Amino acid sequence: MLNYESVLRAIRSYATRMLVSGAILGFIAGFALRRDWRPLRELQLRAFPVLLAAILMRGVALAVPRVGLPLEVLGIAAIGLVALINRRTTGMVLIAVGCALNVLVIVVNQGMPVASDALLSAGAEMPHDPLHVVLGEATRLPALGDIIPVGPFHSVYSVGDLAIAIGGFVVPFRALLKS
Repeated sequence: MLNYESVLRAIRSYATRMLVSGAILGFIAGFALRRDWRPLRELQLRAFPVLLAAILMRGVALAVPRVGLPLEVLGIAAIGLVALINRRTTGMVLIAVGCALNVLVIVVNQGMPVASDALLSAGAEMPHDPLHVVLGEATRLPALGDIIPVGPFHSVYSVGDLAIAIGGFVVPFRALLKS
């Protein structure tokens, strides 16, 4: 059941912050250098409805835990697919690779493994959602889990998350700097 608390969890989730933070920073940096947002109108994003559906899936996944994990995986995979379809746009390949890495580690572990020591180092708490699981001895591909503490955001990211954030930064940044 959708309720206020589940929507707040979705907004505050690490994944949401990671996906949005790179794009926002790319927009700010590009705008600061160019002082003109109009070049973004030239950005051609194919399969935009698929991207919207993916974002919706991820929101529903956080709000309805019993179907959360499959929707998270489908949502991340769909974002990666949109990035792959738009691979000629600078930054999209990084997003696609990041999504692929995240889907891989989530599928083999039935959730995104999160390192307890990284949470402690970042001053973060274990997310209470259907996506995240504690990284342990049985974890497969632990290097692809959420192991990178990001103190200023009180978050823990994976290598895939960082690739997505960097790609998300590059897309609007490069678009804004085009002549």
